[in-house]
Amino acid sequence: SLAPKTKSHIRGLMHTIFECARRWELVDRNPISLVRVRGGSKRLKVPRVLTAEQFCLIPPLLPEPYRTQVWVAGCLGLRASEIMPLKWSDINFDEFTLLVQRSMVHGRGADVKTEYSKDRVPLDPALVEILLAHRTQSHRTIEDWVFANPETDRPYHQDPIQQNHIREAGKAAGLGEGIGWHTFRHSYRSWL
Repeated sequence: SLAPKTKSHIRGLMHTIFECARRWELVDRNPISLVRVRGGSKRLKVPRVLTAEQFCLIPPLLPEPYRTQVWVAGCLGLRASEIMPLKWSDINFDEFTLLVQRSMVHGRGADVKTEYSKDRVPLDPALVEILLAHRTQSHRTIEDWVFANPETDRPYHQDPIQQNHIREAGKAAGLGEGIGWHTFRHSYRSWL
């Protein structure tokens, strides 16, 4: 048996196929519109949201470069997959902006998740100071990655950072279990 989310994805694909068939007048009605997937669109858990004060407890408990990565996540609401492949050329320190234009998951580069995600975002002066401080001590590469792993010269993978550092910092800060990259994104949205 497939997971509800997988069933939901299959339903979405079939819906698209049948909509094309309907436009081409091969069928009269899209039969997939009659299909319902139980639990396919529900979140299994309510997203964890931190207050700004709770969030600020986490970065000081992290070593670099994870500390700067978490500041970027919390201050900009970016996905971890958008933070890891940042390049120094994406940051305009004069205009206080950052261009989000690529994504990377498990070392594989791609476009950002949605076209809406591809954007120039404003930077607060305090975050600019954090990034400038990081630049003075970061591992530099030919590709100019902001968060290059010195062992590989490629961007870090986000999963081990979450498992080995962010979750532990959350516990050490007294915030309990389950703190991760999505926590920062959901918290940022709630602060807005």
